[in-house]
Amino acid sequence: MKDAPADFDFGRLPWITSRGMPPSSFCRRLSDLPAEKKAGRVYRLPTEAEWEYACRAGTTTVFSVGNTLSSTQANFNGTIPFGTAAKGPFLNRTATVGSYKPNAFA
Repeated sequence: MKDAPADFDFGRLPWITSRGMPPSSFCRRLSDLPAEKKAGRVYRLPTEAEWEYACRAGTTTVFSVGNTLSSTQANFNGTIPFGTAAKGPFLNRTATVGSYKPNAFA
């Protein structure tokens, strides 16, 4: 991608922004490919409810790991943990895929 930093590792880091096509347009264009149409596949973004369910992995707690969250469990500003979790690091960047334990749906 044109907007990626020179040292961006496309194989291990998630891409979080794009100045190009909106995600919904990408899904529509992907769905319109002849091979995808032939296979009967239609791509779309998840609804908010689907996203929440997938993130929580069917649990009833605030997060899939419980009711507290530390930045050793997910990538966010660890100086402000959620609940009674201990403070942790603040990477201030995306984390390598696989850096954190997956939820129960993985």
